[in-house]
Amino acid sequence: MRTAYFVLIGLVIAGVCFALAKLFSMETTNAFKAFLGIWFVVSAFNLWLGVSRAGYPLSVELPVFAVVFVVPVALAYAAKLWWPI
Repeated sequence: MRTAYFVLIGLVIAGVCFALAKLFSMETTNAFKAFLGIWFVVSAFNLWLGVSRAGYPLSVELPVFAVVFVVPVALAYAAKLWWPI
């Protein structure tokens, strides 16, 4: 369930980045780059929490990290392509 929450949080952050880009008349490419940096840090922090605090081995947390990171990034990239500003 926590993985689903993090994916949803990623989608919300992507939406905020794109909304701010539209508000400030920026290109979606810049918004996507900002989202990519922010989301990598958040996803890596989630990976660190899973390994250090929850006690999961890295081999278990890496696939979760991949899902948490890739799904919002892929959807944000699709939005960047289909929703030009």
